[in-house]
Amino acid sequence: MNFTHRESSLNLQVVWGVLLPLTLGSYLFAEKMNSVSTVNAIVLLLALVKIWMILSEFMELRRRSSGILVFTFGFFLVMVTSLILLRLN
Repeated sequence: MNFTHRESSLNLQVVWGVLLPLTLGSYLFAEKMNSVSTVNAIVLLLALVKIWMILSEFMELRRRSSGILVFTFGFFLVMVTSLILLRLN
């Protein structure tokens, strides 16, 4: 096992360690709050963080051309922003 493989494995473990609490936290937060539009916005923003982590680590776009990562994340950023703006109206 070379250093790069160990480093990659450690990165994936850290990402899993962050994704699981974010997912559980989103669920618990949504269950406890009363303001639907605020909950929607916060859960969608947390989803955006999770999307970034999945794109960069599991899809390995971080190691590829930065253009595809920026384009893909930009697409999701526009989608999440649109959903938040639609839910606030």
